[in-house]
Amino acid sequence: MLVSVVVLIAVTSAAGLYTRPGRRILLGWAADAMQERLGIALTVDDFSLAVRRGVLELRGLALGAPEHGASPLVTVRRARVEFRWGALRGDRIAIDSVRLEGPHVDLGAPLPGFASRNGDGAGSGGTTIEVREILVVDGAVVGRELPESWEILGATWNARGVSVQGAFREDRLDVERLTARLDLGSRRRPTIAADLEAALTLETNGRLDVEDLTLVAEGLSLESRGTVDLASGAVTGLSFDIEAEPPLLVPDLTAGGHVSAAGTLAVENAALSGSLRADIARLPAELLAPALSAMKLNA
Repeated sequence: MLVSVVVLIAVTSAAGLYTRPGRRILLGWAADAMQERLGIALTVDDFSLAVRRGVLELRGLALGAPEHGASPLVTVRRARVEFRWGALRGDRIAIDSVRLEGPHVDLGAPLPGFASRNGDGAGSGGTTIEVREILVVDGAVVGRELPESWEILGATWNARGVSVQGAFREDRLDVERLTARLDLGSRRRPTIAADLEAALTLETNGRLDVEDLTLVAEGLSLESRGTVDLASGAVTGLSFDIEAEPPLLVPDLTAGGHVSAAGTLAVENAALSGSLRADIARLPAELLAPALSAMKLNA
């Protein structure tokens, strides 16, 4: 989405419209094109373009559903894009780098309709796009409420201090390193702060491959990897290792306990299956009941 904005503004800005009214006209054209081609509402407060150096800066960027009054799905305080003019022509558009400062994603906001891409993207017979370096600094995500069965971790979650290093090529986002601080809220205990680190790939068809994920908080250590189909919700090849101290996660427990577990998980057609091997000490039965009822265990 952002690359489409870059190409539209960078190419049309070559006409020499550098006054504030001229930039507003260009941004209006870009917004109309984004909504018509992709079904996405776009607003940008202002931009600057260094023609010779090939540097475009966008300020106050917002993307979301086109419905009137809808909260934006994504806002970005500042975006810096470096490119070469010759690489913006032809069937393969190459961007040297994209740096996003202060992006904010609200997963509770309405999702755009994502209209037909009219041939954009690799494998469609149209233009392909490559971004050789992607950097995200000081990002934040407002998450949706988690299922009731996740209450031990939290009913809500938010991420702050999100940092990403990666690239986009061949219709795939490769995230070499993602770090964030998660806040896991709950009705039963104070918010838990957890450190997240991950490496993953996300394809434009919705396939998410988590190559390595670690989550560490007081009373919890989780390592996981696997594949998720974001379109269908199917989960395959997911494995995990957990070390947990339930009393630190759920303070109203009085019986204490410790869990050391490893297993696999799969979800298909909303049906959950998997395997679990666990060492459990002094764990209250009410914590095990949801997992035992949901999973088919291999002793």
